[in-house]
Amino acid sequence: MAPNISFVMIGNSLILTEIRQISVKQITSFDTSEYCQVNVDNCLLSSIPISYHLIQEDSLSPFPFFVDIHTGIIKVIHELDREIKSFYKFHINSFHSKTQQLTQTEIQINVLDENDHYPIFDTLHEEYIYVSTHHHRTNKIFVTRIHATDADVGLNSLINYYFTNKDHYTYFHLYPNGSIILYNQNNVHLPIRLEIYARDQGYPRPLNSKESIVIYVCDILKRHECPINESSNKLRENFHLSSIFIMISIVLILFIIIICIIWNFFNKKQLRRKENNKSYSYQIEARKNLIISDSLYDLSSMIRENRRLKCVVV
Repeated sequence: MAPNISFVMIGNSLILTEIRQISVKQITSFDTSEYCQVNVDNCLLSSIPISYHLIQEDSLSPFPFFVDIHTGIIKVIHELDREIKSFYKFHINSFHSKTQQLTQTEIQINVLDENDHYPIFDTLHEEYIYVSTHHHRTNKIFVTRIHATDADVGLNSLINYYFTNKDHYTYFHLYPNGSIILYNQNNVHLPIRLEIYARDQGYPRPLNSKESIVIYVCDILKRHECPINESSNKLRENFHLSSIFIMISIVLILFIIIICIIWNFFNKKQLRRKENNKSYSYQIEARKNLIISDSLYDLSSMIRENRRLKCVVV
């Protein structure tokens, strides 16, 4: 008969008694302070020798839990990350050494999420919004909507948005869904620079976004006062300077290519002249050699004749 399993929190430890599910918090830095214990009825615990064995179904991947064979303590031996795996389900066999009875219990350990991710905005570039306050003195004006995400789950993933300058709450509402509303147009002086950061609802410590988003709210009838005009002028100046630099670079490259072509043509012409001169000198040398060989042949015939004459005279 299988023992009744449950989980009771005692300090930082968890003891199994009747139920078959347990929730432990995510452990990103290795810690063995949290464990759970499987036992049978308290009156039988001291008198009946029982050994415990964990049955791991997937033996290829490292299993983050270990069961003590004598005490039934389940210890965490590897890091736990809910984003990778949210729960673990396995079986534990309990063996009665006197009665030789083997029983099995299924255990499921749910990993609770730890607030280890900070909010991240979808876009971080500066945004310029033009509104008209001349015909909407009494109405609220929708400005824009921002959005950030958090890789955690549950409350740790819920995000609120805040202005870095608290004075902006006098004129603007910033809702949890990221909507920005201009609700008070009295004495509002546009353009206004809104800098916003995100914060999750993580427990026990919420995390702020590492970067903030900037939004310029400008008057549609006074576009020249919006900072985007200054930035556009700077961009145009930079564009003109860069275009001039590119043109000069192209001209220099073309000039270098033309010089290389002319130099190559000149070198080929010089080589051809040298080859022609060499061939002409080779022809002259060949003719000289022919003349010398002919003269030697004539002399040899004369010598042969003289020898013959001498022989005849003798």
